[in-house]
Amino acid sequence: MSDLSDLLRLAQGAADAARAEILRHWRSSLQVEFKADNTPVTVADRNAEETIRAYLRGRDSGFGFVGEEFGREKGKNGVVWVMDPIDGTKSFVRRVPLFGTLLACFRDGRPVVGLIDLPALGRRVWASAGAGAFVDGEPARVSSVDDPAKGCLLSGTVNTFETAGLGEEFHSLRRQFGLYRGWGDCFGYFQVACGQAEAMVDPVVSIWDVAPFAVLFQEAGGRFSDLKGSLRMLGTVDSDAPLSSDDCTAVATNGLLHDRVLEAFAGRNPPKTC
Repeated sequence: MSDLSDLLRLAQGAADAARAEILRHWRSSLQVEFKADNTPVTVADRNAEETIRAYLRGRDSGFGFVGEEFGREKGKNGVVWVMDPIDGTKSFVRRVPLFGTLLACFRDGRPVVGLIDLPALGRRVWASAGAGAFVDGEPARVSSVDDPAKGCLLSGTVNTFETAGLGEEFHSLRRQFGLYRGWGDCFGYFQVACGQAEAMVDPVVSIWDVAPFAVLFQEAGGRFSDLKGSLRMLGTVDSDAPLSSDDCTAVATNGLLHDRVLEAFAGRNPPKTC
């Protein structure tokens, strides 16, 4: 299966299935475990990823998969699905509705479909290469703000920048913007893609945290890269390179402010990018 419209329909169907599974656990009493990297995981994370894989595998047994909870599964047809079943598990377990499912489709190593689903909010933004970006069925477009003093900067937690040795650079960048909010994880990227904020910056990411964003921001008129302006991380999907690293970074903007964000970190030479 290689038609983009078919792949997008599969992404939507898989996201629907994952949303139903996640909401089944939303508001319930969950046992939280901690993985080797000290990040939380619940039965909802694992079940949602299993649901996505089963849904897609049932449509084409040749698909490959990369997921946060169950790693890499080689495929046979050149199509690889990359997923984070619950991006923002820390929000999920605290009953904060700003978590979501990330799903991307790569064909022959190139990202061609990207999707962010926000189950608790009932919202979704998606894109396929050359066909535009949409939020809840309406065209999605980044903002036209070209002055950071009139813009909104988003991130997860300031602590992560400081731990990564980028605290000074981040605070300098934050002071350039008229508004700063800590709307992290996929919700922050959702806001930028829909024109409700101008930039989202992450000092530590893995491939499943960002896989949908190259095609999503391209189609929404924005820009996505690591803090050196590269997209090299996306190459880990079709290779045997490690899928998770503490040295990978990400930034998404409306495009007009992208270079300003990169310049803020250029002097420090941020950690190696993937």
